[in-house]
Amino acid sequence: MTTLSPDSLISLRRPAWLSRLYAYVGADNSAHRYENERDRAFQRMAMPTVSIVWIFAFHDLVGTPVRLSETIWCVAALAYAVAAALFRAHLRRHPNGGVHAQHAFLACDPLVVGWALLAAPEALAWWLVLMLVMIVRVGFRYGLNAMKFELAFAWVGASMPLLFGSYWQNQFQMAASLVLMLIWTWW
Repeated sequence: MTTLSPDSLISLRRPAWLSRLYAYVGADNSAHRYENERDRAFQRMAMPTVSIVWIFAFHDLVGTPVRLSETIWCVAALAYAVAAALFRAHLRRHPNGGVHAQHAFLACDPLVVGWALLAAPEALAWWLVLMLVMIVRVGFRYGLNAMKFELAFAWVGASMPLLFGSYWQNQFQMAASLVLMLIWTWW
């Protein structure tokens, strides 16, 4: 009979590179982390939910059908809102927990915004401002390194509509606004 020793089990500890990344970002060491993350989770629940309703109301108002890309985004946004609700509930029981989820949300938030700008540009072009507010608020809450981390993912998120969205390629002023907003965020 073979017995398992603690050394033979897969380590569940955080890898060193991830610990260094978290230390650089510094978001999990904030004195007000619990309050900030509960607030951010609420925003993650509210904004997609309001936007889903708005997409359908927008198309009803202008008399156009909801596109498949918008429907897919709505389903994903609803799932994202549910994940935020679960994270918020987890924080209620474990105020210092969820560090991996916190950093995953820091990375995913601007990607969800970029996808919204790609999937529903006419209805959700106002999310362009949401991206700026999101980045700046992360900086205010967690410091400059956290803001740089979020901004790096914002560039990836912004590249989706800029590279693949015909709306953003045809609406130069909107594309320029998105790019200039991200450039000037550094200052």
